[in-house]
Amino acid sequence: MTIYAAPGQPDSPVEYKSRYDHYIGGEWVPPAKGGDFENPTPVTGENFTEIARGTADDVELALDAAHGAAPGWGRTSAGDRANILNKIADRIEDNLELLAVAETWDNGKAVRETLAADMPLTIDHFRYFAGALRAYRGVNETISTLLLNYIAIALLNHIVEGPLRDPASLNKPSTLPIGDDNMMGNLPGLDVHWGLAFGVGACLVTWVLMNRTTFGFAARMVGGNVRAALLNGLPVGQLIVIATFIGGACAGLAGSIEVAAIHGTAFGGGEKTTEPATRFSSGASGNSSRVGLRSATVT
Repeated sequence: MTIYAAPGQPDSPVEYKSRYDHYIGGEWVPPAKGGDFENPTPVTGENFTEIARGTADDVELALDAAHGAAPGWGRTSAGDRANILNKIADRIEDNLELLAVAETWDNGKAVRETLAADMPLTIDHFRYFAGALRAYRGVNETISTLLLNYIAIALLNHIVEGPLRDPASLNKPSTLPIGDDNMMGNLPGLDVHWGLAFGVGACLVTWVLMNRTTFGFAARMVGGNVRAALLNGLPVGQLIVIATFIGGACAGLAGSIEVAAIHGTAFGGGEKTTEPATRFSSGASGNSSRVGLRSATVT
């Protein structure tokens, strides 16, 4: 286990200044009315730096700087904005250890968490939004699928907790049970329900569709090189929509089997049967120029 020296020590990756002003408009600015406060570290309880004390005047100064920068930023293309966000992510990644130790010293969280979770997640967020910007006016299939999953979960929760709710369900809203007679049984001679057969069948059908049909060939061409697909006159948008529809249908099949074979009812509030929507990567996968079907796995 690596043990890090306190900031300012010879072996420490971090060194704090004795005092920090506000950072406004790309430069350090002293507080409008002066004053500062001590910033102790939870690690030792001792103060390790002083921070400028802000007032409403400082907030207004920051807002003026933001409003002044807004027009230029608004004229910046989505691609250039994405490049800036990626550069920020790169800088964080290049200084990951330094920032992780600084974060630990500031908030007291274990350094293993800031190294393995906080900083990497921060990097991922910048790269995620950079990818979203690149997909502006040509939405990335993976991003839209992930975001729409949450809309689907919210709609399911609304239906389960509303018109389809079982009056007998109190703390955990659910639909009326389908009944034991309507539950999906097991495969003959096995202790596994028929969902396995449906899942394997869906995988085989998808494989045949993608590798033995003209649709599959066209979809793979879109996934390999969308520009070449456009030059060959392929309906790229239509192919993407169909691919995502098939992938969503696979996830829907998985969810319905989980209800019919395991729970016998659908739960709201993110419980049980709403989990597949977050676990299954259904729809088009890959980057903004790649289409591929992922068959949902039945669990």
